[in-house]
Amino acid sequence: MDFSAQSIGWNFVLVSKWLFLRQRQWLLVVLIGLGALLQPAYRKRRELALLALIVVFSGYSFMILSFLPRYLMPVLPHLCVWAGGAITALCIVRFFALDSSPWPW
Repeated sequence: MDFSAQSIGWNFVLVSKWLFLRQRQWLLVVLIGLGALLQPAYRKRRELALLALIVVFSGYSFMILSFLPRYLMPVLPHLCVWAGGAITALCIVRFFALDSSPWPW
């Protein structure tokens, strides 16, 4: 095992590529970012900190440990929950901002 700064930096890039580019999870991260930017109440939810810690510790712990892509698979369900919360926050704000009644008649 190599614990040099160059090796850890290379593994950070490798883990990031696998987490976001090769598994197409960047789409979920874009939704999460939109929810955080456009909805202030979404940013203040405490469980988002827990989900962020899970993603960081479950994904990026392999910068130092040996890396296999299958080790990053547990991150996906947490990103999906996080993105689902962002979609819900964005849709509820947009839905209730249109009119007091959701029905057109």
